[in-house]
Amino acid sequence: MSDEASRVASARVQSDEASRVASARVQKMESLLQSIFTAGSRCRAEIVKAATVHSDSYRHPLGLS
Repeated sequence: MSDEASRVASARVQSDEASRVASARVQKMESLLQSIFTAGSRCRAEIVKAATVHSDSYRHPLGLS
């Protein structure tokens, strides 16, 4: 194999490795964003539920409406 062919093959291997690393980073970031979004949605749902339950069951201490 000539020096030029060797350099091309080496560059290809490095490019493939860089692509794999970038793809893994993107997948990791997408996973993190999905977990953050899911947790945020769950929190908002729990806040709305708690507020609804509280307003439905609220009784003024002096019996006022």
